Amino acid sequence: MRRTFVAFVVCWIACLLTTPAWAVRPDKNWKSWFGHLAGGYNSPTNDVEGILKDGWNFNGGATYWPEHWNVGLALEFGYNFFDIEDSVLDQIEGSNTGDVEILSATADFIWGPDTTDTPVGVYLTGGIGGYYVDAELGRPGVWEGIICDPWLWWCYPGLVPGTVITASGSTTRFGWNVGAALTFKVGLGSQLFIEAKYHRVDTDTPTEYIPLVIGYRW
Repeated sequence: MRRTFVAFVVCWIACLLTTPAWAVRPDKNWKSWFGHLAGGYNSPTNDVEGILKDGWNFNGGATYWPEHWNVGLALEFGYNFFDIEDSVLDQIEGSNTGDVEILSATADFIWGPDTTDTPVGVYLTGGIGGYYVDAELGRPGVWEGIICDPWLWWCYPGLVPGTVITASGSTTRFGWNVGAALTFKVGLGSQLFIEAKYHRVDTDTPTEYIPLVIGYRW
C-alpha cells in the first residue's frame, strides 16, 4: 500500500512539472500576505515504513507573496500523528499501544513561472525547519477517578479506564522538505490546493514521511 502511494505521488509530481498552466498565486492584487489551512493523509517511508502506520496531519500558516513575484515564502506550523506498527509493539514487553507525534515549524519557498489566466495551476515548494518528535508506549489500565453522568448531572468516585504510559521520549531536530501542488481558483480570488511533500527529519534513524493534503489559501 505504501509503496503504491509513494509511486503515485512521484508520478503525480512528474505530471505537475509538465503541466502548462501556472496559475499559482491567489488572485488578489491588493495584498501580499495569505493565510492557509490544510490537512490529510500521512505515509511513512524508507527506514520508518515498517515502524509506523499510515497517519494523519493538519497544518496552517502564512505566505508572503507580492504581486508579480514568481517566488513566495511560506511560514508553516504542522502536526503529524502516527500509530506504531503492531509487529513492533509485539516485541516490546509490557506495551501494546504506541504512537509518534511530530510538531514542525518550517520556512518554505513556493515557486512558479508567471501566472496565466487559467483556473488550475501548479507550484513547487521546499524548505527547512525544526521538528519536535515525541514517542510514547503504553498499555490499557484503570485508576481511581471521578465519573460524571451528563444526564443526571451527578459525579461520583469510581474506576476510570485509560492508558498507562510505560515509556516515552522526545527530541527536537533539524529537517527539510520538498514537494509540489495542484491549485484551483475559487471565489473571491482564493484557491484550493492539493499538495504532496517529502519530509526528512535528522533523527538517529531518519524520520521520513509524505503528507498528502487538501488545503485552502486565502
